[in-house]
Amino acid sequence: MSGEIIKWSALLPDQRDALVHEKVMGQSLLCDAQLLVSRCENPRISMAFSVWHCPICDYVGSGNNSPIANLHPNKRPVPCYTTSLDAAWLIVEHFDELVLVVHVKPRWHCTLHKDEAPSGDAVMNTPQEAICVASLRASGVEIDTKEEAG
Repeated sequence: MSGEIIKWSALLPDQRDALVHEKVMGQSLLCDAQLLVSRCENPRISMAFSVWHCPICDYVGSGNNSPIANLHPNKRPVPCYTTSLDAAWLIVEHFDELVLVVHVKPRWHCTLHKDEAPSGDAVMNTPQEAICVASLRASGVEIDTKEEAG
């Protein structure tokens, strides 16, 4: 990685989710429709009654102008990994070798390992956050989880 240490407490929930989506799950945050347009390929957006649908990212918009050029936000929906246990479980399924999530009151401890990558370990307040931070660390992202003294 770049050697940058990311301060977990400084990130908003949607920033945390986007970080996990990109670094752990290997998913782009942008819709591929814009890339197709830049290569002069037609993403085949369906339009009816000024309402259109992007078949690549499922975004639905409205307006009479070109949806890709003017109205498309070019962002894929990102699961709420840090707040939804269902979404966090997608990460657990992504790590097919060693996954351990244990409740050690009052906190949650998670250890993840995948292939030859380094093991990721985290102790957090919720199981979702423990899974997210451990998965980022197992993916080589340096995360600082120390809370700032107020």
